[in-house]
Amino acid sequence: MIQIDGKPIYGLHSSPMMGAPALMAQRTAYSGVIGESEILQGSKGRLITFEIKIFHQFQSWPALAGYLHLLDQMVGQVHGELHVAPGPHGGLDDSFHNCTFEGFARKQDGLSGPLADMTGLLDGVTPSWWVDGYVAFYQLSVADDAGSGA
Repeated sequence: MIQIDGKPIYGLHSSPMMGAPALMAQRTAYSGVIGESEILQGSKGRLITFEIKIFHQFQSWPALAGYLHLLDQMVGQVHGELHVAPGPHGGLDDSFHNCTFEGFARKQDGLSGPLADMTGLLDGVTPSWWVDGYVAFYQLSVADDAGSGA
């Protein structure tokens, strides 16, 4: 399960896809000089994304739509520790400090919902509405995560 500042993001998700930390550098070129000079100022933040199938016993499309609306309201408003806990099918326990929730984006392939699970395979409820997409977080600094799996 994914949690940001203790708030759960429901569903089944992939491992975190972590972008490279942004490099802060000043590069300068001078006329008549081969090459460039560079002043490195360290690294900054990075984007962390997860592929996710959102479901949580939503028995109607309006119930799932309400949860997606809640996620939209959390964008830029929820900041803190991003925690990834192992689920029933495995996964690694990991945390990322200083993260901001950047939102959920639906897949646009026509096969990724929103649809109703009429078999109860996702969470034991029939119907249980679901949708595939991505959740994104921005980590303001990677310096605090030296000891984690990050």
